[in-house]
Amino acid sequence: MEITTSEEVHLLAIFDSLSDLASLQEIVYQHLAGRNDEERFGIQAIVNENGEVEGINDKLLIGATDLPLNDLLNSVHELNGLAIAAHIDRESFSVLSQLGFIDESINFDALEVTPLTGLKQARVKYRELDKYSFIMSSDAHYLKDIGSAVTKIMLEEPTFAELKMAFARQNGRHVLE
Repeated sequence: MEITTSEEVHLLAIFDSLSDLASLQEIVYQHLAGRNDEERFGIQAIVNENGEVEGINDKLLIGATDLPLNDLLNSVHELNGLAIAAHIDRESFSVLSQLGFIDESINFDALEVTPLTGLKQARVKYRELDKYSFIMSSDAHYLKDIGSAVTKIMLEEPTFAELKMAFARQNGRHVLE
């Protein structure tokens, strides 16, 4: 799930359990004001993996929540999720563009960059963030864009627990840069 904080920082939240994800969704909905104006913003279709529309979401999903970044991070971690700072190399809606830096107290599990920067260049550009694992992904807003950028990660098996270890650089698991 990608969420916009009250500071207009985009945060990615990944979960192993749909029930934990649903719990975060409820928290987000409690802190998300407004209804979608279909004439201005278009229809917000709920689409399955086959591209079939299963419903319409009338929440104003383009809007920011009133959740501060630290509160949202705490909620994600309390629900056993991973919190990733989205597209830190973008000029808008990134933790760096909105806050100017990443405070030591902000406990991200990883940082995401776009393909425009890439993982190798990110390590050079953001040397001060070397304690974090970086990932690169597509920031897909359309089905056709999913998977257009990928991150290779050294895991023993494709599980959430292994991903968590890789982000923490534990037991030989790590992001391949």
